[in-house]
Amino acid sequence: MQPGDIRNLPIGLAVMDAAGQVVQSNAAAEALGLAPGDSLPALFGQSAGQLMLLCRQELATLAQLKRPGLDKPCRISGFPAGAHYGFWVEDLSTVQALTRQAQAQQGPERQSRRLIAQHAATGLGLAELLGVILDEDLGLSEVRQAALRGYHADLMQALGAIQALADGGVPPARGSAQEASGGACRVLVADADSSLAALLAELLDSRGYKATPLTDFDAATEFCALHRHQLGLALIDESLASNEGLRLLEWMQAQHPQIRLLALTQGAANEASVQKPVDFDQLLARLQGLPKASGS
Repeated sequence: MQPGDIRNLPIGLAVMDAAGQVVQSNAAAEALGLAPGDSLPALFGQSAGQLMLLCRQELATLAQLKRPGLDKPCRISGFPAGAHYGFWVEDLSTVQALTRQAQAQQGPERQSRRLIAQHAATGLGLAELLGVILDEDLGLSEVRQAALRGYHADLMQALGAIQALADGGVPPARGSAQEASGGACRVLVADADSSLAALLAELLDSRGYKATPLTDFDAATEFCALHRHQLGLALIDESLASNEGLRLLEWMQAQHPQIRLLALTQGAANEASVQKPVDFDQLLARLQGLPKASGS
């Protein structure tokens, strides 16, 4: 980049060498107090390494430009400039002054709501980055990784609702009262037949429940441990391999007595069991009182 290329740009531009010294600057940067020969780290109160990192990663930050008789809030955005380091420099003093005037007119309540909305927006941005990470293979079990994705979705919805409410808008539709207190009511379907488990879960989902199909003892116990506060019902096939169904029922009664249990049995049905093949309408009748998603 040649000096003539940057001289008349409307935004401040300074180029720093590896020692932290300004080697080129344009008229807008010089009007801010940045001139060739100045030490950029000293002026912005940051190390040369920090400024170089901004350039390598093409990031931006807020910093105070300080020298005798001058103290300006600035936004500096770094970019690689060949063997040197380039910085766009924006003077934020006018913007901050106008912001303070607007805040004074809005009153403290409006300022607090705006601050909440800004923090929620920041949280949404970080949560989106978290979602990208969760799409990768984390080396966790399928149940545990699915739980992470579920909590991530709840987090995104909650932050979006907070931002909308603070801005005076209408938040997205919520689920049941139980969802508002920490998660929707979940139903565990544990059956040796994976196709039947998936079908039952799909039918329950269509009626407003949040059902998860599983086929073995270990996955079911891990699911219960992760979702014990949201789990309202467990449908457990007595014929899981190697008597695991009966073992799972006993384990649930001992470890999570608050969770309602219904055994899927080949024998006669009673208050604690549903006969197979399952009559879905009869099963729904047994689920009366369990919270469902709103609008279902």
